[in-house]
Amino acid sequence: MQPYEIVVRRFVRPDGKLQPAPDPIPEGERFWTGHTAFLPGDADLLTKHVAAVRISFTADVFPVDGGVLVHAGYSDVERIIKAIRSSPLGRR
Repeated sequence: MQPYEIVVRRFVRPDGKLQPAPDPIPEGERFWTGHTAFLPGDADLLTKHVAAVRISFTADVFPVDGGVLVHAGYSDVERIIKAIRSSPLGRR
């Protein structure tokens, strides 16, 4: 994953909770696609900062190795990236 790059990812809802889909997706599994970006850094700090960014809808934040994966509408992901990159978290 490249930091701050917006990509389309697949998501599944096993047990009713949205999460990034495994690759390959199990046959017959329903999936959804959405825009995501990898934000490197401390997952707890990034989650708090993402929650503080004003966006049109909501964003899902998934802790991953080395940071978080943010899932939201394209323009909201752009806004989140801009806010994080201009903060002290984005300058580390």
